[in-house]
Amino acid sequence: MNDWRSRIVPPAELWSTIAVWAVVVAAVNDDEFMLISDARISYDSGSGEWATLVRYADDHWLLFGWDGDSETDRAVYDPLAAAPPWVPVAELRPRIGVDEVSFVHWWDGARWRRSPTDIQDGEGLLGLFMGRADFIEWVTDEDGVLPDDDGPEVIERLLRAADRGAVTAEMLGYLEPEIADVAMEYLRAAGVAAGAAKPVEPLPELWTGPASHRRINAEEHLRVLVDAMAAAAERARPEPDPTPELNAIVARMNSFQGRVDCAFRVGTFGHMALGPNSRITLPGLEELWLAESSEHGRWLFIRFEKDEHGLTIQRAYDHWPTWVDRSPYDYVVRRADIAAEVAARSEQWKPSWASIAADEYAYDLLD
Repeated sequence: MNDWRSRIVPPAELWSTIAVWAVVVAAVNDDEFMLISDARISYDSGSGEWATLVRYADDHWLLFGWDGDSETDRAVYDPLAAAPPWVPVAELRPRIGVDEVSFVHWWDGARWRRSPTDIQDGEGLLGLFMGRADFIEWVTDEDGVLPDDDGPEVIERLLRAADRGAVTAEMLGYLEPEIADVAMEYLRAAGVAAGAAKPVEPLPELWTGPASHRRINAEEHLRVLVDAMAAAAERARPEPDPTPELNAIVARMNSFQGRVDCAFRVGTFGHMALGPNSRITLPGLEELWLAESSEHGRWLFIRFEKDEHGLTIQRAYDHWPTWVDRSPYDYVVRRADIAAEVAARSEQWKPSWASIAADEYAYDLLD
């Protein structure tokens, strides 16, 4: 097993580095500063990858996130398998199950640890924080951020002051005043500004649930679920009552010329168009999805087919319809969305594959 984690700076130093990084990037990109939530500070690569560092009581630290180069979605690997009891299993396991979190590391007082594995799980994302010399070089290479003559010295002073909790407004004099003011608020919230308290989160309740072993990876779990959904039958339901939301979408569909056939999936990140007319957009589709919610649940897919005979609407609540592609490499759903939908239904309206959608399906309980 490689030892790349030994090159990540210790947690208190990492906290300061991420805080300074956030100030630099916000100044470059004119972005909003990421929030300091309780005792959590986050790094976002800007391309979907992220890491969160948590400072718990009694010098406990946790580092978790998602790395786009991670192999965890294709490996039977549980990042929590060797985690100490104080790691928040109840918070992290559902997010790991849907590949929302790909790595979990904890500080043992001397170095970063993780569950044993040879796969990659965070190296690429955290490379920026494996040493301050590389970090300073990266920051000073950003044009227009720092004074040309003493840019490295400015960042070094900021980092040293952040380590001591002693950053002052004068140290941000190279920034425009309106940016410097917001930056100081951020640094005070992070506990690295002079006179600011260091945020500390109480230790999570110790995990007392059963130990488990992951038996299938996230990719295989989704494949098994989709196969089960495709084999299932649709149950009879009353047609949803007309709503203003439906009327608006029907009017838009009727405004299109010629034959139009489009299908959609609504989920956490809005709606996704499927099929041959995937460029069609239907504003208000999420509102329709919510408006048509009933004791029978919410539909998983919806299809609008317009031809010379009129407009036909098909809804799929209980199965994966034939008019939605089943490519195993380009699924159009998040398993978490499907699992949440069926879990919210009453028992009599849960589909036959409800247990397969659940996180627990991927694990075997250990004695």
